[in-house]
Amino acid sequence: MKHPTHNGDLYFEVIGPEAAPVLVFTHGAGLNHQMFGDQVRYFSDRYRCLIWDLPGHGNSYRLKEPFRFTEMPQQIMGMLDAIGAKKATLVGQSMGSMISQYTADLYPDRVEGIISIGGSRLKTDKLSNFQRFMFKMMPLFFRLVPEKKFFYRISVSKAITPAARTFYEESLTKMGRSQFFHVWRGLMESFELGVDKPISHPLLILHGEHESPANLLEEASQWNESSPNSRLVILSGAGHNANMDAPKDFNQEVAMFLNQLPYKQQQ
Repeated sequence: MKHPTHNGDLYFEVIGPEAAPVLVFTHGAGLNHQMFGDQVRYFSDRYRCLIWDLPGHGNSYRLKEPFRFTEMPQQIMGMLDAIGAKKATLVGQSMGSMISQYTADLYPDRVEGIISIGGSRLKTDKLSNFQRFMFKMMPLFFRLVPEKKFFYRISVSKAITPAARTFYEESLTKMGRSQFFHVWRGLMESFELGVDKPISHPLLILHGEHESPANLLEEASQWNESSPNSRLVILSGAGHNANMDAPKDFNQEVAMFLNQLPYKQQQ
């Protein structure tokens, strides 16, 4: 299916019973909707799973300028409206986690809960001038590494299992380095965006024990402690793409979380 925007069409799929609760899966930078294949197969008999490709990724429109992080919540709402869904639980990996948080902050009444995979909390801290400079210079440093080696290094650092690494590398290759740089430049917007208050929605924070960068695990603990309605789970044998590295354990944790959401308890 296609969701039209002023820049081009976003690609999305909806799988599952029409009357079932909705799960919106948002992938991370450089990936695409296919990273959630194990989750769709596991949950689509009792949930309506919406998977989509962010701009510049997969089958969505190609970017001609930096990725616009702040437009993504509106696009999620547009897709939910298109399928007649009033609410959804948001599942986001890495950058997708930040998009989920921002969406919940802007549209709190349309979000049942948030599941973060390898993500970090949106902060209100501004980047220093040095951080801004280094962030803008990174694409120049990246260009010094041949594209194939560049994507391989990313995949090895982010995923643990051979299948997950292969998927990561193939997704990046399909995307291409120029599109990746557009996303990278747009990411600075998300790092400085922030939210005014802790997330009040039910929140499941999931990380692999081999998370990269490793400081995300320390940040996850702090995020969990500062959030009133959250739970932190570290999955063994998994990296940044924990849902792909350890799908069985991941799906069980998510199923438990979903069964404890307020609307489930009222049924």
